[in-house]
Amino acid sequence: MTVVIWAEQWFIQSIGVWTPNTEGAYRNLIYNHIIPGIGRAELTDLTARRMQSFYKRLSQNGLSAQSVWCVHLLLWQCLDEACREEQILLNPARLGHVPQTEECQTIPLRMGQLQRYLNTA
Repeated sequence: MTVVIWAEQWFIQSIGVWTPNTEGAYRNLIYNHIIPGIGRAELTDLTARRMQSFYKRLSQNGLSAQSVWCVHLLLWQCLDEACREEQILLNPARLGHVPQTEECQTIPLRMGQLQRYLNTA
């Protein structure tokens, strides 16, 4: 079974379980990123290395680290179900490197700035 067939079945069977916003977000991730990126692959051909390569391509194509993380989490759920349905033995999204989100850079405040904020508060 290919990723596109499994992802579509999983998504369609789960419609109504999620809020409309979640459903729309999942639809976007599946049809705009997962299916074009790895949709033709057989579920049994997915490996941790292939997943990492997929995530790297998403980043290189301009997808934010947060969005890549969302793709990863969605694949984790979808492929967990494939394991439960005995389509695959192991979930490759659980193996290997997990994409990291960007860290927020903190900018220290100078004493004068801090004092103005406190005075305003």
